[in-house]
Amino acid sequence: MKHALEGIRVVDLTGYIAGSYAPTLLADLGAQVVKIESFLGDPFRDMAGSFLTWNKGKRGIVVDLKQAEGQEIVHKMVREADIVVENFRPGVAKRLGVDYETLQAIKPDIIYCSVTGYGQGGPFRDKAAFDPMLQAASGVTGSQSGYGNPPTYLAIAVCDYSAAMLACWGMVMGLYVRARTGRGQRLETSLCNAAVAVRSGTFFVCDGDLIEEEGGIDFLGRDATYRLYETAERWLFIACEDEASWQALCRELGQHDLLKDERFASAEKRAECSDELSAILEPIFRQRPAREWLPILDTAGIPCAGVKSSREILHDPLMLDNDMVIEFDHPTYGRLRELGQVIRFSETPGKQWRPAPVLGQHTEEVLQELGYSTEGIARLLEARVVGGPGAGRR
Repeated sequence: MKHALEGIRVVDLTGYIAGSYAPTLLADLGAQVVKIESFLGDPFRDMAGSFLTWNKGKRGIVVDLKQAEGQEIVHKMVREADIVVENFRPGVAKRLGVDYETLQAIKPDIIYCSVTGYGQGGPFRDKAAFDPMLQAASGVTGSQSGYGNPPTYLAIAVCDYSAAMLACWGMVMGLYVRARTGRGQRLETSLCNAAVAVRSGTFFVCDGDLIEEEGGIDFLGRDATYRLYETAERWLFIACEDEASWQALCRELGQHDLLKDERFASAEKRAECSDELSAILEPIFRQRPAREWLPILDTAGIPCAGVKSSREILHDPLMLDNDMVIEFDHPTYGRLRELGQVIRFSETPGKQWRPAPVLGQHTEEVLQELGYSTEGIARLLEARVVGGPGAGRR
């Protein structure tokens, strides 16, 4: 056994980010994932670079689920599958004949995962859900900027990625339960659940009081000793979490007088006087480039890191030494460098299987595996029940 999920078959009925990335994480662990798309393809195929990352490791086919024969193809796939994952709006899967009740009747021990925006019930169940909407609805944007300030949009799709990870965790746990009981089940998560989960620490209540929001109008960090600073060449982040690191920072910056200043005599006082302290530290950090500051701070035991761009990350020793960057040959985009596996297994290390599929790339291959004849496949292609490469857009 070379892969943690070797032999596990996944029928992928997803699109966008959260839905697509969840089965990709399973593919990273060795699962055989087939992504089923309409003739229009995943709406996020237009985001070429990102789409390739969200869908690597999969095969891809085009099936028209609005036709009975298209539904029959998916039903045949489900008979041989372990997991089905979808992220349709509530009610759509049933109309397309791929809802849990229908598929459970075909494969009683199937594990069926639904990733929705706002959940299966409630007043928002039918609303379109994109990451920024859930950032807003869950308080993420407000928490970044602080109480009373304009909200701050996060460019990283934190709700989408978190929902994908919750879904992956749920599907693996579904496999675990089935191995012990022989029973499949339906599991559900949502972007809303994920958004609340990533903010769980801010929902702690003590005597009726919520923790105050930590953000700010120009949110560079929590306070003067835990924030970003601009240097002569780039930005860096320092994190003085205790008195020892604070004292070391003062010594390395040549600011011994700060240790005697009553305004900064404790972590609480430094937080209260954060603006004053930041005004002192900012011009000091701008005197030298980050490449000089970082070894000084590291040697002194002060947690710190330089700010890097996405382009730099692909060539960074931190990523390369941990095998986090891999290369693929894609039939449309050529040689690609992208994210590798995010979990390491000593006994089942696995490997990257393949790049993201071109729309309809593996349709005929998958149909042949299902027992369709050459003539039968040709008829389905002609009737546009299925589509091969070039059936729609890339």
